[in-house]
Parts: sequence; C-alpha cells; structure tokens
Amino acid sequence: HDVKPAYAAMSLNLRQMELLRAVMVTGNLTKAAQRLDVSQPAVSRMLKHMEDRLGVSLFVREHGRLSPTPEALELNDQVERVFLNVRGVQRLSLALRKGTDHIVRIGVPPSLTGFLTEPIAETVAAHPDTRVVVKIMEPEPIETNVINGDYHLGLAQTVMRTAELSVVDLGQIRPVCVLPATHRLASRTVIAPNDLAGETLILVAQNTPDGGAPEKLLGDAAATLRVGLESNSSYHACEMVEAGIGVAVTDPFAIDEFPAGRVAFRAFAAPAEAGPRIIHAQGRALPRIERGLIEQMSVSARKRLDALKKTLPGLDATTPSGNSGRRDGAARSAAG
Repeated sequence: HDVKPAYAAMSLNLRQMELLRAVMVTGNLTKAAQRLDVSQPAVSRMLKHMEDRLGVSLFVREHGRLSPTPEALELNDQVERVFLNVRGVQRLSLALRKGTDHIVRIGVPPSLTGFLTEPIAETVAAHPDTRVVVKIMEPEPIETNVINGDYHLGLAQTVMRTAELSVVDLGQIRPVCVLPATHRLASRTVIAPNDLAGETLILVAQNTPDGGAPEKLLGDAAATLRVGLESNSSYHACEMVEAGIGVAVTDPFAIDEFPAGRVAFRAFAAPAEAGPRIIHAQGRALPRIERGLIEQMSVSARKRLDALKKTLPGLDATTPSGNSGRRDGAARSAAG
C-alpha cells in the first residue's frame, strides 16, 4: 500500500483517530458508536470517509466481527502514540492548573542534604502529584547537570559563577576547623589560620568555601602547613582527623554529618564565608512549584544556619575574629 502509517495518522483528526481505536477495541460498529456516544449510521459514514480518504480498507467482516486489516494495525500503532502524547498534555495541563510540575530534579552534595528535608516534605504534602528526585553528587557535576537541563535545581556550597547559572545565596557562616578531641587548640572558641602553624592539614577539596585552595583559606599560614591528605568528603576528613592524621578546615555542615564526641569542631576565622546556594539555569522560567521550593529552602537554610551558630560559638560571620585565643566552657561543651 502507498499510504505510510505515520503520514496517515497525521492526516486524520482526533475524532477519526478515536473512531479507529473504538472499532479496533470493540470489533463492532454498534458498540463503537455507543463508546463514542454517536449513532451507528454516523460511525459507518465516518469509517467509509476515512477509508476513501486514505485509499485503503481498514476493516473486513469475519464471523460477524470487524477485523482490522494489516494497514489498520499499522496505522493504529501510530494513533496510539498520538493518544499517549495527548494524555501527557492532559496530565500536564491538570498539573499546571493545580500548581504542580510532576517531577522536580534536584542535585545536592552529601553535606547539604539536611537543607532539603523540610522543604521537600512541605512540597510533597502540598502537591501530592509531584515527584521530587534528589541526586546526591559533588558540586561540579551539579552545575553541569543544571546547565544541561538534566536537573531543575541544584544546592551547592561552592559555585562557579557563570552567565549560564542563576545563583540564590541562602546565608553566610564561617567554616570550621576539625581537631582531635584532645588537641591543644580544642579549648579555644575560634581558631585562626596562624594557630595551625606546623600542623598537618587534611584538605577538603570542593567542599571548602574557596573550592579547596588552602592559600585562599589560610592566607600566609598556608606556607607553614603540610597537606597530608586531600579528600572531597567532609565526613571522610573528620574520620582522618579522628585517626590522628592531622586537622581539617571544612564546611560547618560536617557537624551534622559526623557523630558528636569523636572530634572537636571550632569556628575558623577565615576571610571566606561558607554558605549554601541554590542554582538554576539562567533564563529558564521557573514553574510555581520550583519558586515555592526555593522560598522554602531559603527559610529552612536560615533556620539551619541559626541552629549551627547556636551550637558552636563563633560561627556567625559577623562575629569579630580576634578572639582566637579565647578559652571558655561553651567551647569545651561544643566539642561534639
């Protein structure tokens, strides 16, 4: 036959496609008419018009039932694809009217997953038809996935500011110095870079506020330290501190990751300020549900940062950093 199924499907209107499906399912013009809520003669006329237009027979009568021809079977495959897309459009239209977006994909590093718990819970409760997909990964792939459109939102601490990304800062907080629980500096409230002279540094690449460059974080004091280990995991760095390899400077969210009591966390008097950031593709219109999620994440971040500052004195970025030698009981109680 000369008629290609895909082209034939495009030449039919939705009502004619509905007719084809109804006859395919029922094998009977009367039942097809009932399914379409029209008269049986109207169905006969529509079917004949379709066959005349296409130039092929679509059904033959066998044993009192209309059986599809090979042309009808091939055409129906294309028609089913059309209706699959129609159902997708209907679901999306309903979702948009309800303010949902079906799927929201978010990339997040391990240390920041706690910032998503409450916002996601609120979003799912408010929009039960929406599915939130969270992928835990390192910051660099998060940026790439957001720019490429594979993920709608990203949550990161170190972000390469480019024209392709829109960045929402959620707050500022000092990094922390991670020390063995019995370290000579554990009694201090705030650790200054010069306090670490002669120490072995465990460098937490990518998770530090400056992306892992010790000279930016430590200034001139970097020259007096030996980098004994580099890791991209705050949790792993804390384990190495506990094992006695050295000290680490990392994001303050390691406090939530690592069990209390095994190491001492102290505010670190660095000029750089660590803070979580939401990223999304520049120029992409954000659906209502994503705008709402960003607002909820902002509220959650402020609460979480405030809680961290109360847990560990000196984490507030506005606190003067000249008290590196101060000793007090609060610092000892916050050793973790």
